[in-house]
Amino acid sequence: MSQFTFLNNKTVLVTGVSTSDQRFKNIGQALVELLVENDAQVIAVSRDIKKCEKAVKHLTEQGLPVAVKQCDISNHSDVESLFKWVEETYGSLNYLINNAGTEGVLEPVDQLSLDNIDSVIDINGKGTLYCLKEGISLMKRVLSNDSEMDCSIINVGSIAAEIGMPNTSVYAYSKAGIASITRVVTIELNAYALETDTAPIRVNAVLPGVIRTPMHGRFLDDNDLDGIPPEQSTSPEELAKCIITRLNEKFLMGSVSIIDGGYTAQ
Repeated sequence: MSQFTFLNNKTVLVTGVSTSDQRFKNIGQALVELLVENDAQVIAVSRDIKKCEKAVKHLTEQGLPVAVKQCDISNHSDVESLFKWVEETYGSLNYLINNAGTEGVLEPVDQLSLDNIDSVIDINGKGTLYCLKEGISLMKRVLSNDSEMDCSIINVGSIAAEIGMPNTSVYAYSKAGIASITRVVTIELNAYALETDTAPIRVNAVLPGVIRTPMHGRFLDDNDLDGIPPEQSTSPEELAKCIITRLNEKFLMGSVSIIDGGYTAQ
């Protein structure tokens, strides 16, 4: 039985869908699985097409509605082409989950390489902004013909935007920008909805704590998440539920939700 009935026949694009470590599931992978289970039409996106195909192979082999697309979100031309393809193929886009991101190389701020800075900012910062730009443009075009279409966007950040952690300066900088742009875009889109008498495009952000994924495995010297107390971490599947729940909250706009089991409340 469908847990999220609102997803039925909705078109959803998820960035950052890949797999690199069989021990841990990627957040994008968990999102795609839950979306498909609830009858959504899903576009799974990654800059590495082979890792993306591998992440959803068990779904596509069942004939489930998952399209796999390669896109380097740090390249605006790639992003523009992606959303043009979505419009030509599906005619609309209901939901966008900006999940792609990278931690880069973890090192003290005075030792940061310029390449590391550029890479993290290009993906986490520019990449998210490019997807917002093209995704919102597409949603506006569809709303001009169907003023009540349900449109929602979730930006995936990190608690690094709220608390200090050593050797994460460029990562934290990029994730703080995601929280901030979520609020700015909400103000713009609410004004647009009033001006055009269309349903508002809802934009919210989630800031996860420790999620048992390959990325967080790399944060630990021994690359082993087993040593983290269960109350201080959660699974990609549980985070996916939190994200998808927020897609459907009609009065949730411009919110930045910390999802960390209370870690930052201490």
